[in-house]
Amino acid sequence: MNIRAFTFGIVYLLISHLCNAQTCSGSFGPALFTQNFGSGSSVIGPALSAPVGTSSYTYSGSTPPNDGQYTIANSTNGMYGTWWTIPDHTGNQGYMMVVNAKFDPTDAGGAVFYTQQAPLCMNTTYQFSVYFKNLNKVSSLKPNITITISTTGGTPLKTYFTNDIPEDASDAWGNATTFLFTTPVNQSDVVIKMENTNHGGTGNDFAMDDITIKPCGPVMVAGFGAAILPTYNNCSGTPQKDTLSVQVVSTAGYINPQYQWQVNAGNGWSNIPGATSSAPYIFNQPAAVGTYQYRLASADGTNINTSSCLIYSNLITLTVTQSPTATASTNNTTVCEGSNVTLNGGGGSSYKWTDPNGTVFSNLQNPVISNITPAQAGKYTVTVTLNGCTDQNSVTLTVQPKITATVTPTNTTICAGASTQLLASGGTSYTWLPTTGLSDPNIANPVASPTETTTYTVTATTGSCSSTATAIVNVIKAPIVSAGGAKSIIMGQSVRLNGSISGTVLTYSWSPATSLDNPNSLTPLATPTVSTTYTLTATSSCTTVTDTARVTVYDKVMAPNAFSPNGDNINDTWDILGLVTYPESVVSVYTRNGQMVYTVKGYSKPWDGTYNGKILPEGTYYYTIDLKNQGPIMSGYVTLIR
Repeated sequence: MNIRAFTFGIVYLLISHLCNAQTCSGSFGPALFTQNFGSGSSVIGPALSAPVGTSSYTYSGSTPPNDGQYTIANSTNGMYGTWWTIPDHTGNQGYMMVVNAKFDPTDAGGAVFYTQQAPLCMNTTYQFSVYFKNLNKVSSLKPNITITISTTGGTPLKTYFTNDIPEDASDAWGNATTFLFTTPVNQSDVVIKMENTNHGGTGNDFAMDDITIKPCGPVMVAGFGAAILPTYNNCSGTPQKDTLSVQVVSTAGYINPQYQWQVNAGNGWSNIPGATSSAPYIFNQPAAVGTYQYRLASADGTNINTSSCLIYSNLITLTVTQSPTATASTNNTTVCEGSNVTLNGGGGSSYKWTDPNGTVFSNLQNPVISNITPAQAGKYTVTVTLNGCTDQNSVTLTVQPKITATVTPTNTTICAGASTQLLASGGTSYTWLPTTGLSDPNIANPVASPTETTTYTVTATTGSCSSTATAIVNVIKAPIVSAGGAKSIIMGQSVRLNGSISGTVLTYSWSPATSLDNPNSLTPLATPTVSTTYTLTATSSCTTVTDTARVTVYDKVMAPNAFSPNGDNINDTWDILGLVTYPESVVSVYTRNGQMVYTVKGYSKPWDGTYNGKILPEGTYYYTIDLKNQGPIMSGYVTLIR
């Protein structure tokens, strides 16, 4: 918006306002006198009495008033059918004065229906304003009111004639009746007197409301700077001087105009010391954040010291906004070449970053510099903005050249229990993972003694740069050899050895090879004639491991298939040959129906054909013999003969 055009527009409107001779040709001050007759919930209000005013008419406490009477009411509803039904002009259950004219205005008390004293200021021009409403819809008699403003000593200052107030075409209040008057240089209070000079009868009835007296003074257009800006914004913490300016278009009504700049910082208006001229006033901007209003007060002569006598310019507003506090940071100011760096800004609502060359490269709050190079090292500055205010901060980045980690050997093999030394290079400090089996995980050349094949990773670091390399240490463990455990057979039988090997071996074999079908097999078939201990030997690149398995050979057991326990001392018991060599053996005998009739551990005493001391009948019986040598259970039948 063109500020000069804006200012000219205000001035033009104000000058146009001067053309109305019945109104103030300058600016209004606050009303020094107001009479709206009060308010209340009752339809009828109280009679006039000082200081509200007095009347020579008779007060009517009911509606409607008769000739020569007045009432105080909030509506004319229900009064006369020939009257307009109107509420008071003020509103909000306010009252107005309703007057029914005297039939003869020369009667006792005369035609004065309202008198009141008003405290004003000396040597000041005022605009008097009052609202009248002709209550009659149609009538030949009309109110004709004379308003006199005089000193308290009776000297007239202004006499104003309304002439006949015509009937309105509607029930609405019309425009205010206004005129100007000036108080003397040595007196302030005035007396307001109103009289209705026409006769009463059919017509000449009216309502009156909202009497105001406002001081009239200079037309003043205030603003900031030479452009006379109505508003101005600034940021806290920015020291500067501002200028209060004013254009005084008219000083109508003043003999000796005086001025005073005032400020309101939110706690009421106060005078600015020394700011007592209409010339531009230069002042220091307030430091505290807030809204500051300014205005130029004016009065004639010594009235400038009386607040009720002041005329004011338009309000102008200075807004002091909190300046932001910019922050600039990064997780690490020393970074490695090739890394991604995030710059962190704070304190504003919008951001602008510049690089070390002063070039704007981002409007993001937290921009990322990808794959940074040493050429991009330097100071990065962020400008933050908040509510139109700005602040700056910066962070300096140092970029270190990248490094490359190496390690030797990269792949080596050791025997279990042995060690090897690793050697890393490329950095100034080193960290190895995992730490298991290392003499020191934080040196360049630790001794590695792992028990398992392990891949070690070393991180070489110089400043903020790091790199990794790996080394594999293969561990050759001693093989785990199992000969399969002890076996037992009866002479003439064979048994398979259950050898097993876990781990990497070069060769393996059994010894003695005698009685084995293949000594180079893990599971050879053994047919020893005597009890023999076999050894399984496995050889790896690091060690030789053995394990043994003993095969026990028992005598052959022979069970006869008949005996005759008849007491002739010939074949009276069931004698099982060779069973005596198996003391843990269990022998059980069953009938054809599966009933066990004999069982014994060991066979120190042969079976005599009885069951629980009773002689069993002859017949065929079935037996099992468990030698408890991990061999098969023998079974067959035996015939008992009597």
